[in-house]
Amino acid sequence: MKRSTPLKAKSSAEDYEEQGVSISRKRQRTKPTTSESNEKNKAHIPDEKSIKKIRQELKDRLSERVIPAKLIGLEDEYATLYDILNRTVSMGESNSCLILGGAGTGKTTIVRKAIKELTSLHGDNFFCIDLSGFIQTNDRLALQEISRQLSLQPQLEGQIFHSFADSLIYILNLLKSGNKDTSKPIIFILDEFDLFTQHNKQALLYNLFDVSQDNQAPVAIIGMTRRLDALFLLEKRVKSRFSHRQIHLYSAENFKTFTEIAKNFLRLDNDIEEVDSIYRQHFNERVEELFEETSFSRTVRHIFDSSKGIRGFINLCFGPIARLSAVKPFLLSSDFAEYLIQKQINAKIEIIKGITELELCLLVAIQHINLQQTPTFNFCMVYEEYKNFMNDLAVKGKSMRMRKWDAALKSFEHLVLMELVIPVEGAMKSRKEYRMMRVLLEPNEIFEAVSSHKDCPLVLKNWSQSSRL
Repeated sequence: MKRSTPLKAKSSAEDYEEQGVSISRKRQRTKPTTSESNEKNKAHIPDEKSIKKIRQELKDRLSERVIPAKLIGLEDEYATLYDILNRTVSMGESNSCLILGGAGTGKTTIVRKAIKELTSLHGDNFFCIDLSGFIQTNDRLALQEISRQLSLQPQLEGQIFHSFADSLIYILNLLKSGNKDTSKPIIFILDEFDLFTQHNKQALLYNLFDVSQDNQAPVAIIGMTRRLDALFLLEKRVKSRFSHRQIHLYSAENFKTFTEIAKNFLRLDNDIEEVDSIYRQHFNERVEELFEETSFSRTVRHIFDSSKGIRGFINLCFGPIARLSAVKPFLLSSDFAEYLIQKQINAKIEIIKGITELELCLLVAIQHINLQQTPTFNFCMVYEEYKNFMNDLAVKGKSMRMRKWDAALKSFEHLVLMELVIPVEGAMKSRKEYRMMRVLLEPNEIFEAVSSHKDCPLVLKNWSQSSRL
C-alpha cells in the first residue's frame, strides 16, 4: 500500500530538520502555497550579520566576558552576596565574606553579576578593587594595584616612604579618614584568596579586615577560593577580625540541573541587538531539540559523569559555535561529538604512534618490569627483559629481528628525549645505562599505543597483552 506523503516532501522536511527548523507532521501533509513558501524560506534564512552577532555573543558568554541573565541553582547564594554588598553600598555597613567552591561552580559569576546590579542602581557611587593571588604575589604589588585602581598615584608621588609599612599605613589612613556619610564605599574582590594567606605575616589581610571592623569608611571584602579550608589558613589575629561569613557553592547535584545550566549558556536572550528575531526564536528552539537528541544527551552525560563541572561543557562548545555560518546557522550534535573525540585524544599516545618498532619493544619491556612491582628501572634491566622476550620467540620458532645493545641504548635515549621516560632524583650522576628511570605512561596507555601502531608485529601486541592478564 502506497504512502500518502510523497518522497519529495519527506526530503524537504529532513533538510529543514538538519538546519534546526522543526516542522510539524501536520505541515508536512499540507502543501504550502508559493508565496507562503517564499516568505517562510526568507524568514528562515538568517543574514550573515545576525549569525556573526550570535556567534560573538555566545563566545563572550562562554569566555565569561558577558554574564548570563539567569542564574540556575545559585539563586540563594547570589541573594546572600547581593545583600552583603548592597548593605555596604547603600547603608555604609562594612562586611567581609568568603565564597568557597570548586572550579566552574559560579564564584566569579555571582560576584560580577552583583557588581553589575549595584552599578546599575548606584552608578559610580562606590569603588570596586579587583586583586588576584596569581598576579599580586606579595603585599607590595597588591598595595600598588590598590593605589592604581583608587587613583591615588598622584598623591603617592609626593610622599617619601622608607618602607612598605610606611606606604601601607599612609593608604590605610586615607581609607580610615572618611566616614559613612562622606566616603565612597569600597568593595575589595580577592580572587584566589588562599594565596593571599601565604604573604608575609598576612599583613594585607590583617589591615583590610581591621579597616572593615573600624566601621569608619564603608568597606566590603569578598574572598574567592577553591580551598574549603581557607578559613583555617588565617592567623589567629587575622581570623579574629574576619566576620566568618561563608558562602559555599557546589557543582550540579544531578544531571537535570546540569542540563539546565548547559542550556542557559546556549539560549539567546531577547535583548540582543541587531539579531533577526525569527532566527533567534528558531535558534532557541533548536537548542531545546538538541538536548532531547540521544547522541547529544550522551555527550553531555559523559561530561557530567567525568567532572560534574560545567567548565568541561563550556570548553566543548567553542568549536561548534565557531562553525556557525550561513550554511550551518544552527548547532548540530555531530559537531559536539566530533570535538569531544578530539579532546579525548591522548597526546602521549599520539607521540607513541610515531616511534620505531625497537622503541615500542622497550616500552613493552618497561611495562613488564612495572608489572613486577618495580616502579624504577635502568636500561640494563629493560634490555635484559627485551632479550628474554626475543629468546622466547626463538624457542617458539617465531622470527623477529633482535637489535644489539648500542642500537637499543640509542632508542632508549630517544624515549628519554621525548620525556616518556624520565630519570629519578639524583640519577644523573651515574652512567647513562645505569641511571634509574621511571615511565610517565600508564600500562593501558602503552597497550593502546601498541594496538594502534600501524607497523607493530602481532607477537609484540601479544606480549603487551600478556602484561594485562
